[in-house]
Amino acid sequence: EEGNNHITTALANFPYAIQKVIAKFNNIADDELRYHEIVAGFIDDEQKVKRIVASWTAAVALYIPIEENLSAYADPSKVKFYLGCGTPVIVTRVPLLAEEIHRKGAGVIIEYDTKQLVSAVTRIFAKNDKYRENVMHLAYEYDYKKIYDDAFSIMAKRLWPSFSILPRG
Repeated sequence: EEGNNHITTALANFPYAIQKVIAKFNNIADDELRYHEIVAGFIDDEQKVKRIVASWTAAVALYIPIEENLSAYADPSKVKFYLGCGTPVIVTRVPLLAEEIHRKGAGVIIEYDTKQLVSAVTRIFAKNDKYRENVMHLAYEYDYKKIYDDAFSIMAKRLWPSFSILPRG
């Protein structure tokens, strides 16, 4: 049901939060707000997965803030995938990328807290177009073509300082 507003989550530890989100929006017509918990298993078609994620209003990536959580030291590919699909992200403060998401306005950082989750969903629903625009700008920064172009340009300047590479037209 692409085009509808979706809150799609994997929130086994936050069932109360989902109830609060639904209650918060219960004055919105059913055809405007739908809650879906998608448990699809493995989907072999990456393009299909991208279309599904792109149709979401927000993606939720909750990392438990404990010292043993390696996500604090890793690069969260799940979050980057969501961003690459143009979907705003609600993320806990655990991965380093969370701060950049906040700075660039591509989502909302929360503590591992039900009330903050409800508030974040409300904020993204209220200004979804702006969040999506910011997501696209941030996603571009992580596009491999841009990264490679930037890296090769820096490398060329260091190897051949007097040589200039003209942009292709």
